Amino acid sequence: MYDEATTAITAKVGERFTVALGGSTARPFEWRLASTPDAAVLVLVDRGYAETPAPGCEGCGGGDGAFTFTFEASGRGATSVRFVYGHVAPDDSKAAKDVTIAVRVE
Repeated sequence: MYDEATTAITAKVGERFTVALGGSTARPFEWRLASTPDAAVLVLVDRGYAETPAPGCEGCGGGDGAFTFTFEASGRGATSVRFVYGHVAPDDSKAAKDVTIAVRVE
């Protein structure tokens, strides 16, 4: 699993990997793809959110968690994936965070 400190990933054709970016659904922000990777090289196969409840608070909501993006390496080559952390409602405001990961598939 990779996170927002990741700048480059090397994968083999057919390999799946997940990028997990920290955040919380209690805030009006979310991570989303800002650019679509080259589909001949990399395909998004799943997107989700996994919350980590506060210690001693099973079933509690609104805690921190991670937005997850699972990709499959579809063919040899290079592409990049750009994520932005911004307001849920699209508007003209700047992204609070911006992460770009270079991906090379062998």
